[in-house]
Amino acid sequence: MSGRTLRVTMLLHKSVVHDSRVRREARALAEAGHDVTVLELAPVAAATLDGFTRRSVLPPPWVRRALPFQLYRLVFAGSFATAIRATRPDVIHAHDAAMLLPGLLGRRLTGARLVYDAHELATGVPYRDGRWATFVGGIERLALPRVAAVVTVSDGIAEHLAARYGLRKRPVVLRNVPEAPQELPPPDDRLRRAVGEPVAPLVLHQGSAAEGRGVEVLLRAVTGLDDVHLVLLGPSEAEAERLAGVADGLGVTRRLHVLPAVPVEELLAWTSGADVGVSLLEDSCENHRLALPNKVFEYLAAGLPVVTSDLPELRSLVTERGIGWVARTGDADALRNALAAAVPGRHDPALGARIAAARDELRWARERWRLLALYDALAAAPRLRLQETYASYGRDPGKERAWARDAPGAREARAELEARLVPAVLDGLAGGGDVLDVGCGTGWLLELLADGGVATQRLLGLDLLPERAEAAAAAVPGAGVVAGDAAALPYGDSSMAVVTLVTVLSSLERPERHRVLAECARVLRPGGVLVVYDVRVPNPANPRVRPVRLGRAPARGLHRTSSATLTVAPPLRRRLGRAAGPLHPLLRRVPLLRTHRLWTVVRDAPPEGGGAGCASAS
Repeated sequence: MSGRTLRVTMLLHKSVVHDSRVRREARALAEAGHDVTVLELAPVAAATLDGFTRRSVLPPPWVRRALPFQLYRLVFAGSFATAIRATRPDVIHAHDAAMLLPGLLGRRLTGARLVYDAHELATGVPYRDGRWATFVGGIERLALPRVAAVVTVSDGIAEHLAARYGLRKRPVVLRNVPEAPQELPPPDDRLRRAVGEPVAPLVLHQGSAAEGRGVEVLLRAVTGLDDVHLVLLGPSEAEAERLAGVADGLGVTRRLHVLPAVPVEELLAWTSGADVGVSLLEDSCENHRLALPNKVFEYLAAGLPVVTSDLPELRSLVTERGIGWVARTGDADALRNALAAAVPGRHDPALGARIAAARDELRWARERWRLLALYDALAAAPRLRLQETYASYGRDPGKERAWARDAPGAREARAELEARLVPAVLDGLAGGGDVLDVGCGTGWLLELLADGGVATQRLLGLDLLPERAEAAAAAVPGAGVVAGDAAALPYGDSSMAVVTLVTVLSSLERPERHRVLAECARVLRPGGVLVVYDVRVPNPANPRVRPVRLGRAPARGLHRTSSATLTVAPPLRRRLGRAAGPLHPLLRRVPLLRTHRLWTVVRDAPPEGGGAGCASAS
């Protein structure tokens, strides 16, 4: 892990309890040290699960009854957006296309980075209402250029998304492989006990048995396999009732067993009692052609040979590893032949060895590194972006000239800033203690304070770039200057009398600002002072700089006490050239020309039993 923990808010349109993919991802990120909250469009009985936090955003039942479905969608999107804002995320992880709109709203409200996790090819699903397909394609086209990363379940879907939307980065493929022990446990008999068949061959179909999943064809195939029993584990009541009617018409009711879904953590034990696992998606849509269903990996994790539809992704998975059979979709005879070959395969040592090798390859313990690597990159992105920004400034002679102390009007602007900044710092130091300059650069403020009589042992500085920190340490011998991260300050709680942030926040995205302000609140002692100087208006010539606005409570425990605008617009000073200095006294009197603001903020005593956190800053 990169060392930076993130606040991750996952969005899910159902309960997380039976969604093995979302549970695995949330648990993996929580175990890696990230703060994970799953917002669910479902009732939530327990506030925590597997180390992550759960919150329901389900509107009251009367809202669903009273509103048309499309209007209800807007209501639940608003519910998600409100909850996202409350979690103050660094990353919003939207599971499936239904969560993209709430994710975009949350991104807009919080400035968090958005990750889109496509569990299927949403534009390739044969929706009953064609308008929904159009909407899905439109929302993906709107969202995908704006997301920080795309995650999906198969190489085929990754390639389709990259080509369809012209993605600069190929989506991260995170297959639906289960968590399984390295060694295969002995078969469990709970499945056989549940169906009352201790020795008969069992063919298992897990999950939804909706139309398009090939279960009707499977029932026809079983009619010619007299001793084989079929187990449906986890279909809905409506699916079970429909298929019971099909089985009755085919005369195989006695050999059809329907069981309810089992807890995710027990699934592999139930699965291991079967002889063959089947996944028979029909060739009815592009999503099916590119899918790699969870159940196939779960069968392998339980040591079962598989029989699947002859579709591109499934064919590649099965035939390249020699772990089962494929059958032409919709062809009961071909499926019957495949099952007849597969049923005794459980006892074939060569097939068993191939399944064991695939099982070892296709385990979550091996797959999860892709997710963790993605989040390491997301955690490191702000640091890398800042490093590149400062490096680009260093490569630009024009920037160096514009910011030089002898640039037109710079001397006057610097004098104006120093006249406000230094007294604010010295007032905060009046009761003793140290001052920390966060983002100290090459140490100009530390030098100024030392020249003003502050003992160097009371001066501390921190900068992201080691070379700048070294320059500051050389400029102010005796000052404690280190290279480090403003969002993870290497100082104890309540250890500083004053903290300064001079043109730091404008280089950060909103979630990073919240982290930095929360860290400043943490290291400030009660009554300590935070002094912030930064840009208050956009700079069209430099989109890397974002305007800063501090509310009355920029972070929990901090309260703004004063605010003043200053600094004549640097582009105007440069345009005026040598006339900028003589005109400065006049220009600074025009409020619209003052582009920066100086805030002083005081640290309150921490609430009982609580620490510093983030409240409101943008």
